[in-house]
Amino acid sequence: MNTCRIDEDLKASLGDAAAKSLAQWLGTMFDELKDTVTKEDFRILRESIDANVSRLDGAIARLAKAQTRTEKEVKTLAEAMQRLTIRTDAVVG
Repeated sequence: MNTCRIDEDLKASLGDAAAKSLAQWLGTMFDELKDTVTKEDFRILRESIDANVSRLDGAIARLAKAQTRTEKEVKTLAEAMQRLTIRTDAVVG
């Protein structure tokens, strides 16, 4: 942004001090806007988030299946332990 040109263009209508002040303010504002987030930045971020969420959804589904298998195995082990306890009690008792 050419603040000198803005200053020169505004001097006639605003006067020296006001034109210089406005040109500096606009230059500062322009510099700050250059560092702002763009729609493209948001699009890229959204795509990245969508991909991560998809991966997490898959991982959660796999974990849920594993949890179901684990619960079945624990139930089977508990039943086997109960039968063993009954047999042990019968032999000892």
